[in-house]
Amino acid sequence: SALQYTPRAMAGTYHYKITLGDEISAKPFGEMADEMPECSAADMYTLEKQIYDACAEKSGFPTFTYQNSMVTPTVGLWTACIGTAMAGSFGGGGGGGSGEAVGEAAGGAAAAAAPAPEPEPEPEEEEEEEMGFDLFD
Repeated sequence: SALQYTPRAMAGTYHYKITLGDEISAKPFGEMADEMPECSAADMYTLEKQIYDACAEKSGFPTFTYQNSMVTPTVGLWTACIGTAMAGSFGGGGGGGSGEAVGEAAGGAAAAAAPAPEPEPEPEEEEEEEMGFDLFD
């Protein structure tokens, strides 16, 4: 029987820098940028479709989510975490997020190793100062 070649999935974080002008253009960058096409279109919908199709082809994943964020009035950042364990877990393509999510991702080991924080002491009640009148009369 003949073996068939199936393309290897290219999981990773895909980035495009989008520049607004007379035409909207997008240039790939980052670790997955090799062999990714530059894209341009008259409107954002068409441009995002071109980028999505290029990422779907290279990654081997036909569907995924992405984020397109305007960084300045004329520059945007398009990011998709495709086939990664963190997809959708953190904002901005994997930055930020809470320490709890990291602990869960590490099998709870990080959270289990940290001792429970001491509870904050209750603040002492301050004596009310007599102002000479009552607000609730």
